[in-house]
Amino acid sequence: LLETASLIGLDLDSPLALVCVETDHLDKLRTSTLFPLGLGAAIFVWWAAQRRSAETTRKAASAALFLSCLIITTSSTVIFRTFYCDDDFIDGEPADSPYLGRAFLEADYRVDCQTKRYKLLRIYAFEMAAVYPVGIPLVYLILLFGQQADINPQDPKMLAVAAKQDVHA
Repeated sequence: LLETASLIGLDLDSPLALVCVETDHLDKLRTSTLFPLGLGAAIFVWWAAQRRSAETTRKAASAALFLSCLIITTSSTVIFRTFYCDDDFIDGEPADSPYLGRAFLEADYRVDCQTKRYKLLRIYAFEMAAVYPVGIPLVYLILLFGQQADINPQDPKMLAVAAKQDVHA
């Protein structure tokens, strides 16, 4: 059941583990952010190759919205988990321990937070935070705002009909 849920949420870490590819959290960060962008680009290319009728635009928009609903939670979680480094796990370590003064990623203790690779991917995670947990809800807001008249009609006749339906409900 959990594997099905992770597949539905486009958590690509599990399928990669099935083919014996060793990955860490930073690989998961790239995969969970770049793969959906690639799918979005494929939707756009498909739409651009069509005759751009209202029907193909509706299908492409529906596919993009469906994709965004699937990936926003998983991608956002992976992005935010990239920022949590644990530097106090070494309580009780001897004074000559090589782990003193070091921090490791809480999501994956194989990742040293002081490496250049981590620092570069942390910058990447900040950029992807603008795309996923901030950008996608912002797009939803813009789309809903554009449909405000349909969602909440201000026409007095429509308000009267809605009020009548509330009384009978």
